[in-house]
Amino acid sequence: MRWLILVGFVILTARILNVAVTYKPHEIPRRPELQRAMLSANDRSRWCTVRSLVEQGTFRIDDIIQQPGWNTIDKVHKDGHFYSSKPPFLSVLVAAAYWPCYRIIGWDLLNQNLFLVRTLLILFQAIPLLIAWCLATRIIVQEGRTEFARLYAVLTLVYGSFLTTFAVTLNNHDSAGCALVFALWNLWRILNADESSRIWNYFWVGFWTAFTACCELPAALMIVLFGLWLLFRSPGKTVRGYLPGVLIPLVFFVMTNYAATGTWKPFYTGFGTELYNYTVNGRPSYWSNPQGIDRSRDSFPVYLFHCLLGHHGLISLTPVMLLTIWSWWKRSPGSSPALGLLNRLSCLATLIVFGFYLTKTQSYNYGGMTCGLRWMFWLTPLWILAMLPVLDRYSRSFRFRSFCAVCLAITVFSVHWEATNPWRHPWIFVWWEQWGWISYK
Repeated sequence: MRWLILVGFVILTARILNVAVTYKPHEIPRRPELQRAMLSANDRSRWCTVRSLVEQGTFRIDDIIQQPGWNTIDKVHKDGHFYSSKPPFLSVLVAAAYWPCYRIIGWDLLNQNLFLVRTLLILFQAIPLLIAWCLATRIIVQEGRTEFARLYAVLTLVYGSFLTTFAVTLNNHDSAGCALVFALWNLWRILNADESSRIWNYFWVGFWTAFTACCELPAALMIVLFGLWLLFRSPGKTVRGYLPGVLIPLVFFVMTNYAATGTWKPFYTGFGTELYNYTVNGRPSYWSNPQGIDRSRDSFPVYLFHCLLGHHGLISLTPVMLLTIWSWWKRSPGSSPALGLLNRLSCLATLIVFGFYLTKTQSYNYGGMTCGLRWMFWLTPLWILAMLPVLDRYSRSFRFRSFCAVCLAITVFSVHWEATNPWRHPWIFVWWEQWGWISYK
């Protein structure tokens, strides 16, 4: 298992170090050789905030977006200034690491872009993923009863997860996925201990669950689910450990958000309002007339189909989900109480989060130009743990193993289809569009 994780980390690091987008010659006439490591408007929006915080001491990105290669459609306009539409929570953390590079060493994200972005991505994306892999593998090894189940789950975790695809770009999905694993590790230790389990485990469950919610707001559901179960198990330790752990990230989230927006609400809660739909100097914003897949033209049945079985489908792109759904549908005997609880939690959380996004009819764009339903990726660790019972139960069946091999092969193919840039459409989308089956132009 260690070798699988080590090889996966080496591959991931190589991909991060290879990230580069060449400036177009007309963008910087005097220095066309410059390159940048931002891959889309999405991550560029966060990097704009990082630069502005450290270099100008403000959340306003007016000056940054005027520089060639730094403009982004993921911005809002408020009180005559531009801001990133992304919650500042992660940007502030990255800015804290960028500050000594700029203020002490003298490096900046404009002239040392490739080196600094790659270094910060390894620090904030690759290393947390490595730690998460190690912790999740320890749970898998303990909970899996057969070698086949353990090996298959670890292979899926390291090589068949879209979290690895997104690790080459600054994003909130990887941070949420890693934080969820850290929370699950402490929760699992509580589940497998008696009443003498340490209060620090309760604290870290609360801290990392709240951190997950700060990266993916629907993950606030996990704060409630974990909190209710821990409260039932040990009210005293939940109050003295879990609740203080929850408060720390949440307070930091509210403080950074208030500093940036003047309110506790993130900017993207104003999607569809004048924050997004504005006209400045005679030029309307992108979101006043979105193009392509961002136009949200699909009806509910069509959108539901493509989210599950279509061009951005959870099942069509990652058919290993069938094993997770199988395990949800039919509980296998012999699994531990801890794994049984995590199985039920993963099913409930998936249904609620998926249902939540289906209600957002104004943004039926599948997450934009991206390799999958990125707002569901943070649940991947729970999905992988949930498939263990069914893997154990049928591990001796040759037909079942063959089915699992096909599912994993398709999943790995989907995950590595755009290994150097997750801000591209999935292979199903590309092929269907070429065949004329779909059209979002």
